[in-house]
Amino acid sequence: RITEEGILATVVDGYIDQANVYFDQNGNGQRDLTEILLQTDSQGQFTVPHQLPGLTMVAYGGTDTSTGASFDGSMSAPAGIVVINPLTTLVESVSSAQEELIDRAVAFGQAFGQLPLTEHVLAFDPLNILLSPEADQASYDAALETQKIAQQLINTSVFAEGLMTTQVDSSGDDQSAKVWESLSRHLLASNATDPFSDETFNQSLVRDLVSEDTDASTVQRISNALVATNSAID
Repeated sequence: RITEEGILATVVDGYIDQANVYFDQNGNGQRDLTEILLQTDSQGQFTVPHQLPGLTMVAYGGTDTSTGASFDGSMSAPAGIVVINPLTTLVESVSSAQEELIDRAVAFGQAFGQLPLTEHVLAFDPLNILLSPEADQASYDAALETQKIAQQLINTSVFAEGLMTTQVDSSGDDQSAKVWESLSRHLLASNATDPFSDETFNQSLVRDLVSEDTDASTVQRISNALVATNSAID
């Protein structure tokens, strides 16, 4: 929605209250002191100033209003988009880190998120449907499946960021960018129907993120834990 101040946008995992949103003017994946920083309201909404719609947006921090838990991850969206969620983050990462054309990145995100043909991955808010008393059963079921995939995406990224914190010398925004780069690369390469429960996918992802001297049994243990946490999302 367009207002006098700008374009209304939303940060969604659950709706994230008091999330920090910055506009990455130089494309370095980190917030510089000169870059504008905004915060979302209790509905996860914020206003994109009219002079900034052409910049990638990155959101972090805040509280997930659906669970009351702090939001420990980081999400982004390509320029000109009015929703920031795990699927827009995947599209942004595929497009930038993997250097795919944006339309190919969108097509990948659309298919991976199992979105209905009537919805677009860069505008779809499944929570809006799940919370609507007017949603029909087919729309509700489709939104629920997309939200499950989105939850598994963000869960994997947060798990991976924690893994990097304990296993390698990495921190901050750069760490989040590395995680999403690795995650998007492995998802693009995977042929698994459900990569989040696929042993080969998870072991490959973990191996990519831990230190080189990590032994195979540790990689297996970490991979099993990641599969278990994603399997619990239903």
